[in-house]
Amino acid sequence: MQVQFAGLEPERWSSNLYWSWLDSLEPLLTVPGDGYPFFMRSGAWVDKSLSTWLGSWSQLRHDSILYAKPTMPGPTGIPQEPRGYVEPNPWLYARLAGLADQAQRGLGERGLLSDDLSSRLDRLQALLYDLKDISEKELEGRAITDDEFALIRGVGGALRTIARVDASSQETDKRVAVVADVHTVPLAGLVLEEGVGDAFTLYVVVPEPDDEGSPRPDRQHVTVGSVFSYYEFKWPMSDRLTDEAWQAMDSRPAQPTWTGSFVVDD
Repeated sequence: MQVQFAGLEPERWSSNLYWSWLDSLEPLLTVPGDGYPFFMRSGAWVDKSLSTWLGSWSQLRHDSILYAKPTMPGPTGIPQEPRGYVEPNPWLYARLAGLADQAQRGLGERGLLSDDLSSRLDRLQALLYDLKDISEKELEGRAITDDEFALIRGVGGALRTIARVDASSQETDKRVAVVADVHTVPLAGLVLEEGVGDAFTLYVVVPEPDDEGSPRPDRQHVTVGSVFSYYEFKWPMSDRLTDEAWQAMDSRPAQPTWTGSFVVDD
């Protein structure tokens, strides 16, 4: 599989939104080196990023399930007033902004873009470029402005508005958790389910900013955010899971063993 994907033509990765989505996530699979914060250079962070990649791929397969058939075999303490911190991965934000631009242009050329959706895609691109700029500042040790700290703290609300998730939305659509069967083994009566669970709380130790917003290497504090939870498991093909059933499940299957490097059970 590595040889097959390495041999793909560069044009394939931008041939449609599905491939561009995967290409946008590629920076998550790059192991950070010198110049990145120390927490990003740990094996646990690499596993966290792989879990995030797989969670996003699971959502992609879930949303395209009608168009892409499943495959089958051949025969510590938190500061009282946190300023905010962005995972410094500027290439990721830049590629996601490019993906939003591709979606906007592609839908527009086909007469499928409403004014409302165009406006939301514009706001998404602007937000992603802001996150890119902030993450570059963090990597270079430059000061973060008060407006940028405010943008970080309000990113959840901004994404909720862009995605148009409000009180009138279906309860299922308000949840992060989704599931999709992507591979079927008829002789065994099983399917392979790929799922995103509820978001986990993520704790990261980062440099504490001074009053001007510049990082202080001699002072550290714990930041808190959210991270995808990823699941892959076999399930009876006679009882393929729906999002509703997955969200209502009290006890979910175990996560992949390699997530144990960064997931801690309560």
